[in-house]
Amino acid sequence: MKNSIRSVIYEDKDWIIDIFSQNKVILGGKGYGALQWKRFWDNAKENERWIVIEGVAFCHYLIRKRDNVKVIYEIATHNEHKKKGYGKQLVEYIGDPIELKTDYDSEESNKFYKKIGFVPLGVSYTKSKDRKKMMNYKK
Repeated sequence: MKNSIRSVIYEDKDWIIDIFSQNKVILGGKGYGALQWKRFWDNAKENERWIVIEGVAFCHYLIRKRDNVKVIYEIATHNEHKKKGYGKQLVEYIGDPIELKTDYDSEESNKFYKKIGFVPLGVSYTKSKDRKKMMNYKK
């Protein structure tokens, strides 16, 4: 069953922050969702987008100016709605080409991206002190 996808509105904040907290291991630690949300509303870039399936899932991405590739920064589904095709629906809505990075060790994420047609490009490391290992994908 397809749900309607729309651009984010400020009133989506609470349920998006809830999904962030449910997925904090993959998306970033405690408070990361609120930080991303505040930054977006205070100073969004012209090429930055958030799309949602209300109360169910969201995707935060940028359209890279030099080549129009969509770069996904966060995508997540509410725990009660996982494995029902909502993440795939958001990715299809964005359209190709898409690039992203995800935790190298996240079996759930890596399995999801491969299942919906992303191709692994190799490994990179974050710039943070912990130099977290990331898997790069393209579709």
